[in-house]
Amino acid sequence: MQQEEDILRDKSTDDLRRAYLDAETSDEDQTPIKSDKETERPKEMSLRTTYDREELKKLIGFVKNMTALSNLDENYWNDSASVIEDIELFLTNTHLKVLTIFFNKNILTSDFNFTNLNHHAGELAYFIRKKDQAFHADTFHEEIIFGTIDTRNIEATIIALTSKKKFCNLFLNGSTTCVKANFGMSLYGFLSSLTEQRYKAGGLTVIYVPIETNNLTVTEACSNKELMDRLEKLIFLWTKQIRLALSESESQIINARFTCIIDEHKFWTTRWTNLRGLNHQIKSAQVQHILNILSQANSGQLEQFVLLNNEIELRTKEAETNIEFLELLKGPCEDLNEITKPEDLLELLPKVLHVFRYIWLNSTFYSERAYHLMKMINNQVINLNRGFVNLDDIFEHKKTREGIEILEKCIGACANYKDLYWKAILIINLLARSCAIRYKQSRSLK
Repeated sequence: MQQEEDILRDKSTDDLRRAYLDAETSDEDQTPIKSDKETERPKEMSLRTTYDREELKKLIGFVKNMTALSNLDENYWNDSASVIEDIELFLTNTHLKVLTIFFNKNILTSDFNFTNLNHHAGELAYFIRKKDQAFHADTFHEEIIFGTIDTRNIEATIIALTSKKKFCNLFLNGSTTCVKANFGMSLYGFLSSLTEQRYKAGGLTVIYVPIETNNLTVTEACSNKELMDRLEKLIFLWTKQIRLALSESESQIINARFTCIIDEHKFWTTRWTNLRGLNHQIKSAQVQHILNILSQANSGQLEQFVLLNNEIELRTKEAETNIEFLELLKGPCEDLNEITKPEDLLELLPKVLHVFRYIWLNSTFYSERAYHLMKMINNQVINLNRGFVNLDDIFEHKKTREGIEILEKCIGACANYKDLYWKAILIINLLARSCAIRYKQSRSLK
């Protein structure tokens, strides 16, 4: 029985409607909402099935009862004669593959494809027929494939689309070789994008790993040309996704304004968690099996992916090391946030600058980014002094004298920090010059 009354929730894209339900149409056939129904109505009506009045009424009732939408009641059906007409057309015309029913601005609406799925956030009920399937009242529930998609949740859709009883088998088992190849290629692209978007919101990079190769040996997989084409596209998508994730994560902390040491520590912790999880996924048995297949087939995409995988391992180690150094600086910076008066700032800053000097001398990463690290310490000093100044007290409550005193203390604290900063820089420069001299002397003795 193919009765599927699961409520799926996803944020669909154009790939969904084209890959799953419009397999026999061109991918370039993109039409606006207003004309979707006109383009999907077939010009040839020779595949029409005739029913007597009672059977047709019963089939329409089945569709109405199987339409699972929130707040849907009989009043909506009574006010939607066009939807009933579309249900009748779907039942009687075997050329129509799909019927969708959904709310559009609180009006019950229907269509013959998934085009409108991208234009509203909410639930959409779908009904799918097998190729040229004529329905019968006695067996309708066994013949129809139906369910509900909710665009506000993605995980259920990923599960549903990879389920053996959902859309995939409808095309992979009952279509021509050309349709299966096109469908499979689009399926990989769609599920890769869907998986990426789902986990990207949580700051994670997760690649889509198909189950198609699980029960195939390397030799069997290599002999399937269509499968190899799909795997070539898949590893290209993996490479693109990982490279983009690495470049985006680096630019996040650089482009952020007024970031402090605590923000930097949080960034590298998140980055380490993400890269470690990605590295673990790549080393999984399923991914390694796919890589072995591509290696056996001498894939041109494999070399780039291997280089990128090596980079992931290096970046993971880099993130781990940076976290260790930032842990040293995180404590003193957290102590800074506890001060209640601007004049207390000078007591804690020497320790912060001392730890900064240690990191600058010993960290491979921050030895070349000392300015970046010092800028975040400066940001914290600025943020602390901004917090001491209450503009509402000055302008609204007319506490100008107290405001002036606080401003003078903040200015004095910043001036003292500036003097301390330049002293620290002078010491660092002297140490650097001394290290350079000793390095040159050691080189001359060799």
